Amino acid sequence: MAEDERPRQVRNLGIAAVGLGLVIVVFWMAREPTTPDASVLRVELAEGEVEISPAAGTGDEFRLGALARLKRGDLCFGSGGSRLCLDDGAVVESISGGVLLDRGRLAARASGRELVVQTSGGKVTASDATFGVQVHTSSSSDRSSSGRSVVVSVLSGRVRVRPPGAPTATLSAGERRVLGLGAVRRLTTEEADALEKVFPPAG
Repeated sequence: MAEDERPRQVRNLGIAAVGLGLVIVVFWMAREPTTPDASVLRVELAEGEVEISPAAGTGDEFRLGALARLKRGDLCFGSGGSRLCLDDGAVVESISGGVLLDRGRLAARASGRELVVQTSGGKVTASDATFGVQVHTSSSSDRSSSGRSVVVSVLSGRVRVRPPGAPTATLSAGERRVLGLGAVRRLTTEEADALEKVFPPAG
């Protein structure tokens, strides 16, 4: 009898293992679509003349590798509690956690997860701050070795900047820096007004 029972026990264990495997696969498949993609930005507003490739409109996802060229008007993206708005002439590409700013100016309010703005002059990151980044060809006094200047302006909170080959530095509220040139200066009235126009102070 013992010898007759053994194959049946082995067979039952095999069936139980297959059943458990199916439960795990079904559970994983049920959970997987609900996992948020932190790399995806969502188009919040598109007005004026703007080109987005692949084409996207208000409420659509601005996925990795997508390119946006703002000729005129307003274009904003949102992800979680963070928002990022472009100014006229800005060109951005969607990257993991934020955007690559090729040229032009943007204003951002980071809230919650880390927001990344990559530029030719370095990387800008923030988790809880209101700040601006501008990439443009400038006068010789503001120009970095790349021939472009990247200006980071902080209205509130703290922002981390890391030029290529240099350690990470932190800018606080009311400060601005031209990446690659090192000097930290006070935020100009014009820069503060421009950021407050996009993100008015609470209260």
